[in-house]
Amino acid sequence: GVKYQVYKSSKKDSGYKKMYTTSGKSYTNSSGLTKGNTYYYKVRAYKYLNGKYYYSDWSDKTYKKMSK
Repeated sequence: GVKYQVYKSSKKDSGYKKMYTTSGKSYTNSSGLTKGNTYYYKVRAYKYLNGKYYYSDWSDKTYKKMSK
């Protein structure tokens, strides 16, 4: 089936690192967050088929600003 990779960064346009892979269509990041910081996320779907990985385009970036 289809799985999803969630990437996170503290910068809008660089520094993204893979933090989670899931087969579900929702994810809540609740650890490793610091108050007052903004975190950016992007997601892509992928599927393993006939010995090869196929990836979707990246999602639009979204962000979460942690309240102080």
